Amino acid sequence: MSGGITVQGQFVQHEEIIKYCHDILSSLELHGPIGLQVKMSEDNIFKILEINPRIQGTSISATGAGVNLPLLAVHQEYNDIDYESISINWGVRFSRYFNEVYY
Repeated sequence: MSGGITVQGQFVQHEEIIKYCHDILSSLELHGPIGLQVKMSEDNIFKILEINPRIQGTSISATGAGVNLPLLAVHQEYNDIDYESISINWGVRFSRYFNEVYY
């Protein structure tokens, strides 16, 4: 993280985190693109840092793992989505680089 922005990461298939997020979103009955941030506490329990009802800034990084989140959000809106057909390339790493441009 740099200034609250994720600059490096890896797409990891961690079933406990996936289930935790799924359970939260199911109980809240939210619709649309939702971003959840979780962190493991010192006693090894996952805790919510924040929930954002929008496309996250890092969402575009998922395209590197084979998932187009903005397109999925559109398909979800039209109830035209087959979740079983979504293939995620787990293990893909990403790095974001920002630099000033002067002109």
